[in-house]
Amino acid sequence: MTYRTRIAIDPTLRTAMPYLVNPHRLHGAIMKMFDPAPHGHSGDQRVLWRIDSFTTSTWLYIVSTEKPATTDFHEEAGLSQFAPETQDYTRVLDQIEQGKRYGFRLTGNTMKSAVDAGSPNAKRPELVRGKRVPIIHDAQKVEWLQRQGALHGFSILESADIGPMVRIGASGNRRFKRKNSTVTLHSTQFDGTLRVDDLQAFRAALVSGIGRGKAYGLGLMSLAPARI
Repeated sequence: MTYRTRIAIDPTLRTAMPYLVNPHRLHGAIMKMFDPAPHGHSGDQRVLWRIDSFTTSTWLYIVSTEKPATTDFHEEAGLSQFAPETQDYTRVLDQIEQGKRYGFRLTGNTMKSAVDAGSPNAKRPELVRGKRVPIIHDAQKVEWLQRQGALHGFSILESADIGPMVRIGASGNRRFKRKNSTVTLHSTQFDGTLRVDDLQAFRAALVSGIGRGKAYGLGLMSLAPARI
């Protein structure tokens, strides 16, 4: 069974702020909601999560194959007037239809491999994978999303007037400490409309995530009724 959990976070709490500024720390707190803690990177053990911040609220979303124990985290970082909600996500997955259109939100790890300018193979990038660098231009970010769609069974709808029906939202680097090193992840929020092309692959992506950085709040796609 797969579960979807929503927790309202209180960003004014001193005990909540460390989780909001350090994805590694929040990842650890989420893993403590499960006994035993999930391990590895296989689809049947993956825990996805995402923070959505709005003008008046901040929400933590979790998708997992085990039901999380949210009480301790909610007492430490949550809004007391909003109890955590955990629902059976399998029923939602079962209702997704091949060829149907859905609104979606995804915060993805929009980075690419590049070759250092001083490398002997700088003019032959096919020879060296290189380090990962952020994708800066919006058009290339949309191309990244379209490539993910081809891998995971969906396509972004297009309009004759505006092209791909996707809006690029918050984008930037996430830098945080992990043990003795600094981790940098470039993330981009996408909101748009998609069509399901491969039902099995798409359902798997909603449970296993899309792209890299899943342990740190990236790759969880959520759906809503399409507005067209």
